[in-house]
Amino acid sequence: MNLNVIKGLLALALSMLAGLVGAQAYPAQPIRMIVGFSAGSGTDAVARVLADAMKDELGQPVVIVNLPGAGSTLAAARAAAAAPDGYTLYFADSSHALAASIYSKLPYDSVKDFQGIGFVSTIPFAIVAGRSVPAGDLSQFIQLARSSPGKFSYGSSGVGATQHLFAETFARQIGTRFLHVPFKSGIEALNAVLAGDVDFTFFGVPPVLPHLQSGALKGFGVASATRTAFAPNLPTIAEAGLPGFEASTWNMVLAPKGIEPKVAERLNQVITKITGTDSFRQKIGTAGAIASAGASPDQVTAYLAQEVSRWREAIKAAGVGAQ
Repeated sequence: MNLNVIKGLLALALSMLAGLVGAQAYPAQPIRMIVGFSAGSGTDAVARVLADAMKDELGQPVVIVNLPGAGSTLAAARAAAAAPDGYTLYFADSSHALAASIYSKLPYDSVKDFQGIGFVSTIPFAIVAGRSVPAGDLSQFIQLARSSPGKFSYGSSGVGATQHLFAETFARQIGTRFLHVPFKSGIEALNAVLAGDVDFTFFGVPPVLPHLQSGALKGFGVASATRTAFAPNLPTIAEAGLPGFEASTWNMVLAPKGIEPKVAERLNQVITKITGTDSFRQKIGTAGAIASAGASPDQVTAYLAQEVSRWREAIKAAGVGAQ
């Protein structure tokens, strides 16, 4: 074997060793986790619980960087442009999948420019209606809505928001239409239902519990596969008479495309461990979230691609044009 071949093999071996050592030594500095919503939001609350637990597991601070605005696309763009070294992560929610169809000119590809790292949580939504709605349960409401298309109104946090798309999907599935009344936030939409200005909305379960218990709102069903521990007496929408309808948002951790597989796997193992603990489940429960089951980085990426496709169809059906 000539000297050049030996030198080449030695260089290759050293390079592989350096990569292995680098992955094993990760992380050697603080990690930034970008969140596309303001501090104090539900997504931010879950991200901070995760970041705090990751710090204990990784031995390095995980610093939350809030970049709200433009449907979380500002945050996604910053994350996509970051070095794929494992020191910049993106705490994504369902709006990341919606943005691919709502915005016509994004500086990134919602799937191709990211690598899935780990699932974190889901937040189930419920259909809640005002006291003046003349229906005692979901079946009665569906009958009324079918008999009077366009009569009932719903509030959302804006055109193209998850509440808007949930309601339009619901309308299509039961074969009727509703009047959409957009607000600046989900809280404003909920308050409008409480005030009787609109008839119903979709909202996370825990925040509406006091209103359900007081009778200020009617709970027609929770839009998850199973009943939620927050409101065990509230039936699922499937149980209430509409099989196959689910409405929930999710949170996942993504990294810029090109991250070292060993680093991605290390982060995935840490996140999977954390989301499986009772402590994490209890803490995110105050934000209305339910911890997700573990999955591999590639499974997370594949799920993201499915969500982009699913929301593209829902957005088209809702008539939401690209911005």
